[in-house]
Amino acid sequence: MNRHLKALFLVLLIVLVSVFAAFAEDNDEKQPTIYQDVFYSPDYLVTPGDIYTLSYNALGATVRYTIVVDPTFKVRVSNLGVIDAEGKTFFEFKKEVEDIVSSNFPMSGVQLVLSVPGPYKIVVRGEVSSVVERKLTGLVRVSEIVAAYGTKYASSRFVTIEDAKGRVSRYDLFLAQRFGDLSQDPYVRPNDIVTIERAGRKVSIGGSVERPGTYELTETENLKRLVEYYAGGLDPLADTSHITLTRSISDSAKAGEVFYLKDTSISDDYGLVNLDSVSIGSVKSLKNTIFINGAVRVQIAETLEGEVATKNIRYEFEEGETYLDFIRKHSDWFTDVADLERSYLYRKGQRLPIDIYSMLFNKEYSDDSLKLEAEDTLVIPFRQYFVTVSGAVKAPGRFAYVPDRTWDYYVGLAGGFDHDRNVKDAVDIKTSDGRTLTKDDYIVPEAMIDAKSNSFFYGFNKYATPLLTILSIITSSLSLYMFFSNI
Repeated sequence: MNRHLKALFLVLLIVLVSVFAAFAEDNDEKQPTIYQDVFYSPDYLVTPGDIYTLSYNALGATVRYTIVVDPTFKVRVSNLGVIDAEGKTFFEFKKEVEDIVSSNFPMSGVQLVLSVPGPYKIVVRGEVSSVVERKLTGLVRVSEIVAAYGTKYASSRFVTIEDAKGRVSRYDLFLAQRFGDLSQDPYVRPNDIVTIERAGRKVSIGGSVERPGTYELTETENLKRLVEYYAGGLDPLADTSHITLTRSISDSAKAGEVFYLKDTSISDDYGLVNLDSVSIGSVKSLKNTIFINGAVRVQIAETLEGEVATKNIRYEFEEGETYLDFIRKHSDWFTDVADLERSYLYRKGQRLPIDIYSMLFNKEYSDDSLKLEAEDTLVIPFRQYFVTVSGAVKAPGRFAYVPDRTWDYYVGLAGGFDHDRNVKDAVDIKTSDGRTLTKDDYIVPEAMIDAKSNSFFYGFNKYATPLLTILSIITSSLSLYMFFSNI
C-alpha cells in the first residue's frame, strides 16, 4: 500500500470515527444545529482537530497530503513551510497554503479542501438546569446555546463568554435579532465558557404599536423606551388616552390590578416592573364600542366567598343602532337578579336613566330615539335578594342570593350543620309564598332553609336534667310522706 493510499485510508478512518462519535454523543433533543455550510462559510475559523487534504502536481507526479491541525495551530505544509493558522478563517488559511505550494511548483493545480471539521468542547453555565460540557462541531452561534440550555428564567438577550485565553465579553442578542448585528451573536469557539444570565424585567406590550411582543428591559428602561424603541413606536391609530397596564407582581395585596394610565404616561416614562403587560388603545377599536357592566348573564363569575363579581363587556355596534333594538336582541343576557328599574347609561360623564324593563316587557313601548354612542357604559345594578338559614347550623343568618345554587351552598355559608343537633343533613326548605322545595331544587330568592334539630341524644340531653330533677323531688316527697305516716 503506497503512501497515497495510506493517506486516503487515514482520512476515511477519521471521517468514520467522527460520525460514530457524533451518534455516540448524548443525543439531547435540544442540541444546537450544526451549520451544514461549514465547508463553504467564510466565517469558519481554523480549529484544532480540523483535517485538510492538500493536492497538487509536482514535477509530473500527483501529491496528496493530509494536514491535521493541532492545538498549537502551527501547520507544516508538505515540507514547504510552516503557517500559523490561529485566528485565520478557512479561506485565509487556504490562500496561504496554496500560495506556498504555487511559489514552489508553478502551474501545479494546487487545491486545499476541508475534509473534516474539528470537534471542540464548550462549557455552559449560569441560568441553566445544570452546568454542561458540550461537544460541538462546526458553526454554532451563542443564541443557539441560549435557546438549547437556558431555563425559563434565563435572559433572552444577555450572555457572557470567557474564551480560552481568559478574555471576557458580554453580548446583547436583541441587537443581533432586531438589527442584524451578528457581532452580538458570535460563533462559540473551543473551550469557551458560556454564562447565560438571569432575566431581569420581561414586559409585554400589545395593541396599537408597530411591534407588539414581550421584551426584556435593562435597569434604566421603562414605558417610554418600551413603546418607542422595542415596540417600534405607536401606529397611526393609537389612542394614548386609553393605556392599560396589568400588573402581575406587586408588593401589595393588589397583584393583578389593572391601571388606566394618563396621556402623559409615555413621555413621563412610567415605571414598569417584571411581568407587566401594557396595552395601547386604538381610535378604531373604540369608534363603535360600548361597555355593559352589572347583572348580565355572560359576565357573572363566582368568587371564593360566594359573592358575585362583574367586569366590563365590550359590544361593537353598527352605526345608528338603538338601545331598544339592542336590549330586545339580547334579552337573554339579563338575569333574575337584574334591577332593570334602576339601570342607567353612563355617557360622557353624565348618568342617564334608561327604561330597560319597559323595553323588555312592554309590547307597546316604541321609543327608539336613544342610540348607541361610542364609549357608552350601560350599567345593570343587581337586585339584592337574601336566603335565610336557621336551625341546627353553626352560624344561622341571612345570606346574599346567588342564582342556580342548591341548599348545601347556603348551609355551607352558615358554617355547616351542627351535627350534635342534626342527623343525616335533614332540612326543611320553604319559599316566601309557603311552597316546599326538595333538596334537588334550586333555591329561589327569599327562601328559608331550616336545619332540623332531630338528634335523639340532643333532645334527651336537653330534657333529661329537668326530668331527673322533677323525679328527684317526687321521690323525696314520697319518702317524707312515708316517714311521717309511720310515726
